Amino acid sequence: MGRMWTGRDFLSALDGVESAVALNPSAPLARHFLACILEFTGRPAEALPHLEAILRLDPHYRFRSLAIADQSLCHLLLDNLDEAISTAEKAVRIQPGNVRARQRLVAGLSLRGFSDRARAAAMELSRLQPTLDIAYIEDTYPFMLSHERERFVGALRAAALLET
Repeated sequence: MGRMWTGRDFLSALDGVESAVALNPSAPLARHFLACILEFTGRPAEALPHLEAILRLDPHYRFRSLAIADQSLCHLLLDNLDEAISTAEKAVRIQPGNVRARQRLVAGLSLRGFSDRARAAAMELSRLQPTLDIAYIEDTYPFMLSHERERFVGALRAAALLET
């Protein structure tokens, strides 16, 4: 996974994690890593079954809220905005301090055209994560496809979460 975040070596990261899942398909963490790589390499539809499998394999998965937040990002990338919003809200209900879920909620609301709700969600997120800036997005959202990154960043900016 580090190869994807630090080196943006998507193919190497994907190869390694696919091998781990093939060796142990019931390992939730390996599936979560695979889903993250797929969602950030322009393959969110392929990531969703792995995220759903995690929650079936381990209903008490330690990173359950994060896995649901990743479902939200996949739906956002697939333009299933209502689903992106509802899954982000579910992740926030499970873990109110999950800033990743809140970031995706803001983006989904913004893209859906719910400007007032997006700004309110952005204000709440700003209280939890006052240092959120474009550098954080660059470091922690390793989108391989620039148009996906631009859409996500644009949605956060439209909600007045990031400076223009």
